[in-house]
Amino acid sequence: MKRNWIRVFAALACGTSMASQVVCWVSPGGRDEAAGTREAPFATLERARDEIRARRAAGTLPAGGAEVRLLAGRHARTAPFVLTAADSGAADAPVVYRGEPGAEVRLSGGILLADPKPVADARIRARLPAAVRDKAVAYDLSAAGVTDFGDYRWNYEHAIQARVARAYNQGEATVGSYAPPPGDASAGRPDLYANDRPMTVARGPERDEDLLKIDRLLGATYKTRNGKTRSKEGHFTYAGDYPARWQGESDPYVCGSWSCDWVDQHHRVEMLDAPSRAMRVSKPYIQWGYSPRQWFYGFNMLCELDRPGEWMIDRPSRQLVFCPPEGTTRVELSMASRLVEMAGVAHVAFSGIIFEASRSSAISMTNCVSCRVAGSEIRNVGQYAVLIQDGADCGVDACDLHDLGAGGVFLVGGDRKTLAPSRHYVTNSKIHDFGLWHRMYRPAVWMTGVGQRVAHNHIWNAPHSAIQFFGNDLLIEYNEVDHVCRSSNDCGIFYTGRNATLRGCVIRHNYLHHVLGFGGRHCRGIYLDDSCGGVSIEGNAFWKITWPVFIGGSAQNTIVNNIFIDCPGAVFVDDRGSGWQRPHIDQRIAEFKKRGTQYGIPFTEPPYSTRYPELADFAKGDWHVPFGNRVERNVFSAWWPAARSRATTGGSRAT
Repeated sequence: MKRNWIRVFAALACGTSMASQVVCWVSPGGRDEAAGTREAPFATLERARDEIRARRAAGTLPAGGAEVRLLAGRHARTAPFVLTAADSGAADAPVVYRGEPGAEVRLSGGILLADPKPVADARIRARLPAAVRDKAVAYDLSAAGVTDFGDYRWNYEHAIQARVARAYNQGEATVGSYAPPPGDASAGRPDLYANDRPMTVARGPERDEDLLKIDRLLGATYKTRNGKTRSKEGHFTYAGDYPARWQGESDPYVCGSWSCDWVDQHHRVEMLDAPSRAMRVSKPYIQWGYSPRQWFYGFNMLCELDRPGEWMIDRPSRQLVFCPPEGTTRVELSMASRLVEMAGVAHVAFSGIIFEASRSSAISMTNCVSCRVAGSEIRNVGQYAVLIQDGADCGVDACDLHDLGAGGVFLVGGDRKTLAPSRHYVTNSKIHDFGLWHRMYRPAVWMTGVGQRVAHNHIWNAPHSAIQFFGNDLLIEYNEVDHVCRSSNDCGIFYTGRNATLRGCVIRHNYLHHVLGFGGRHCRGIYLDDSCGGVSIEGNAFWKITWPVFIGGSAQNTIVNNIFIDCPGAVFVDDRGSGWQRPHIDQRIAEFKKRGTQYGIPFTEPPYSTRYPELADFAKGDWHVPFGNRVERNVFSAWWPAARSRATTGGSRAT
């Protein structure tokens, strides 16, 4: 899926700056007392922002808009660059923050570490494996002014996930995610980068095929979910003797998919008894419990720092211990919580900039209008690349987003009661190597709301989904996706579910290939989960995908004009609403009979009844069965039968 990036960038430039004029210049070597010219640039973005405010107040801004030009170099940030409504442009006079064309312009939230020393602390040397003992180096974090080490147990942007979980009945979005306790003022956990590449907190086992397994459950309280017994408490024995090496570590942690392969959580190890192979992890426990044969690994331990590229912070000595890869010349530790925060802003753009080394999401737009990030690179950040919440007409275009601790772009916008669209977008971008820390339910793009578009992107290399979409009139088209869902099962490349009022979503002309799930087990291409409905899947190409289209009890979907090549199956439909999901469906039916709504939406009344006339048939149908699905005019070249169904009733058809 080739794209003419030069043409895209040229169109962007013409659209945002040809009519604008450079108002001021900013350089890492500048002075805020200077004139702000190219010859005498300012030092900070804040000084340039304030200059634009002052000129606007004086009536001396150019009529066609204003541009702040960032000169080459590393523009260091210790706190977010904040823009408010007072910093807005206009439709015919935008404000653009642009990197100097042809130059490398970095907006960095990290601190460059210097003066590494051989590891001298006897306790640390004794814990390090012999192979790296004389190769590892130590950085004195106290001397570097680093006092905030974060806490691996907490998700410092938990509220982002919780908003979706509450609004769309998607509890999985927050399983394993907990907000820090009151009083925790940390900017988040730090990450380490060497020569602009992310390094790994010392962990073991290293390989997925060697992951550790829970053996027996020792918890006091048990529950059964879908026929699987789980302990509510994180107390268990493990198989094998590998964790015995962890005894004596000062701050050991574990991360695992403790109950199923699509949720995970980081825990501190509270108790480890090697002779009995028993382990207890610290609270809070994962909401779905702990199950035998589920996997985990250990991290943040000196004994696991056994190869180049691994590191950890030894809290007792306040030293960062690191085994640098050969050729390492530049080491950076993330410090700033965020790089850019925009609230209530209109007609502002960022272009031609490398954003890097924030502990939380790099850029946040809240209640903004016609703002965008374009022609830029966002890399090496602790959470999402860009958060866009509410507002309208905001997006990301022609960007490269990679090496992200969570997902790529988080979109929220539009009014589901009135079906007013937000018109947010992610287009012409590359999004890859994401979900490095928060691995599950942090997709390349999270679409939530009404009237959004994700198009002409290439998405690859991630542990979980590429796109999660929950809303109405969402359009996913002309994307290429490959090698995602690499550490999870029962997940989807594109995923939605649980709400039949999420209508008008179209998935068309995408190319999905080489997605086979974790450990060779099942995952899905397009996953319509737990009785949602009304999705159009048309003109897509699937190559080497396990279950390319999976309809989990969902009704009134259309699957037409798709191509399935070398897939072990093509379209799967089940009737879970008649089985294990029946109690949940009965709750939806009871709500409809009592209030005429599903999840609070009166879908038999305008605007839903007029926008989606098929909902009249849905209201009269049997919600327990996947009725009204159409599978027509598709081409199959499969190892297994082209279409399978467990549904015995319901009126779905394949032709």
